[in-house]
Formats: sequence, C-alpha cells, structure tokens
Amino acid sequence: MKKVSGPQVVTTVDASELPLPAEIQEALGELVGAARDGLLALSVGVGLTVVHQLMEREVEDVVGLKGKHDPDRTAKRHGHEDGSMTLGGRRVPVSRPRMRTADDEHELPVKTYEYFADRDPLTRAVMDRMLAGVSTRKYQVVGEPVGEEVE
Repeated sequence: MKKVSGPQVVTTVDASELPLPAEIQEALGELVGAARDGLLALSVGVGLTVVHQLMEREVEDVVGLKGKHDPDRTAKRHGHEDGSMTLGGRRVPVSRPRMRTADDEHELPVKTYEYFADRDPLTRAVMDRMLAGVSTRKYQVVGEPVGEEVE
C-alpha cells in the first residue's frame, strides 16, 4: 500500500516565492502601472487588451489557426493597420488585423473592430461637455486620465 502525505498549507511567503509564468508576471506589471494612473486608466488598459484578443479570435475563426495550412480556406490574414476606437471618452489608437478573401478579390471586415470603432459614444461625450460650458480648446484638459501609454 502506498502512503499519501497529508495536505500542506501554503503561506503567503511560500506563495510569493513560487515562480509565475512570464505572461502572468508581465500582465500583473501592466496592471500595477495602469492602477497608478487611476481606475479609468486601468479600465481602458484592460479594455484595449480584451478588444485586441477579441479581434484576433475573430480573425482566427474566419481564417484558421496561424501557421496551419488549409487548402480549402476562404480567407487569409493580411497584416495589421492603424485604427482608432473610443475608450474613456476619447479616441485611442489601436492596431487592427486585416483579412482578405483567399483569391484576393476584396478585404473582409473585422466586425469586432467595426463595433468598437463606432464614434457615437465620443460624439455624446463631446456634446455633454460642450453643453456643460467646456470650450473645444479645453476639451483634452477636462478628460479623465486614461494612462500615459494610451494618451
């Protein structure tokens, strides 16, 4: 019969000595940096990360896994392009993925980008600030901080 050891309790000191994967350490470092700038900056940073992951997942769903050859594919990756979307009451730059049909006839839309690139939320925010008496010259000054990296 094999002997089984009892449960072990891990203290916070023991847990802090356990190595975390590099991806998790990097993400935690980014979160700490964004948290220093404020809650909105943290939210915008997390939002941008989520949107990038959603766009890449959509491309993967349409085109297939990167590096896997599929002779029956209907679309292919076509690099990235600069774009912008509204987050935190302002336009922030993003790099959006591109897709084309396999025969290069036309470009396919990335619906996730189209959804988040809608300018209506920004228009409403500008209108609210103008109605509150903020001049267009001072619009950037009254915006909440979204983090140095985004600005």
